[in-house]
Amino acid sequence: MEHTIEGSEIRDEKYVVFKRDEFYHLIDNSSILVGEFDRLEKLILLDATVIRGQDLLAEPLLAAYVGMLAIVIKGGNLSDEERARLLQTADYFHDRAIQAADLGYKLPD
Repeated sequence: MEHTIEGSEIRDEKYVVFKRDEFYHLIDNSSILVGEFDRLEKLILLDATVIRGQDLLAEPLLAAYVGMLAIVIKGGNLSDEERARLLQTADYFHDRAIQAADLGYKLPD
């Protein structure tokens, strides 16, 4: 798998990750023509990492992340807003871990 470093960012050559709302906003409000992908490139999350639910290790990896979030939520010096945001994040990744447990069957590629 190829990776290139641009500034302090690692650019993954296998996957491209966008925030869904930003991606849909762009494609709903413009007509992207061949050669105009620079607008799309600006939305790529260069620090995102993809763990596919079908990967054998996805469920335990996601569950471990939820466990780390729980430690921070319980022991961190957080505002109520930060705690609520992290709880929402933990719930999201917990749900993804459960889904991955049902899918996980192949070695990561």
